[in-house]
Amino acid sequence: MKGLRSAALAMLLPCVAAAGQDARSLPREIAATGDRVAATGRWVRTRRVNSTAPLIARLNSVDIVCVKARGVCHEAVGLLYTREDAPQMSGQFLTSLLTEYEITRWDASEISAVAAKSVADVEIRIDLKAGNATRRHRETKARGSRTANPDLIVEWELR
Repeated sequence: MKGLRSAALAMLLPCVAAAGQDARSLPREIAATGDRVAATGRWVRTRRVNSTAPLIARLNSVDIVCVKARGVCHEAVGLLYTREDAPQMSGQFLTSLLTEYEITRWDASEISAVAAKSVADVEIRIDLKAGNATRRHRETKARGSRTANPDLIVEWELR
């Protein structure tokens, strides 16, 4: 239930920007309890190669929950796209994104999980020792996409 509340909060917090106030995200936090790890904050793009599309809006709020026993991580992202993200937009666009990732590594120092989409592999890594998280999007032709560009890479850091 807490995860659902956090996801709803992540989707609603960016709405304040439409009222002329500063948009806020969930506070940056990474917490581990037993076989469950939760991370919240905002994705900030750190690297973009061969891409002009924003993929994730500058104004966003993220809530990630990983459960070792289930072998999955769920990422809920609230996104507010503005003209800063897409100059051709005449207004703002509020949306949400829910993604399930398959855990590929879980040890005392790191959790890695991948969502293998038809056009791209999206990976999240949570560094438990350093207390940070990253997200990486890389297009792939591995699953038959003819339009994918494997040179397109976008990376974010949780802040």
